[in-house]
Amino acid sequence: HYSMCLQYLMTEHGLSRAEANDIARSARLMPNILEGFEVWFMYDQGRLATFVGQGSACMTPEEFAATFPHRLQKEGPDEALDTEVSPMREDREVLVGSGSNAIVQ
Repeated sequence: HYSMCLQYLMTEHGLSRAEANDIARSARLMPNILEGFEVWFMYDQGRLATFVGQGSACMTPEEFAATFPHRLQKEGPDEALDTEVSPMREDREVLVGSGSNAIVQ
């Protein structure tokens, strides 16, 4: 989330990395983002607001924030992320294999 904020501020608003860093540090950011989350940004008068929604992810940001740290401690980073992402892969395989008209990326 932090790197996404930096990229947004530097690309969309022409801030230097140092300026973007100072502003991003003042916002409440999620330490981890799950594939499929939607992230919105607003920047005005030196203030950054950012919001994370579920998007196409298999769980809400709140559910992810509640479960991921426990899995990270228990399983390690690779296994914890795989545990979170596996259900999405399985859903994708079911949709692709069924000939569904759903758009799957």
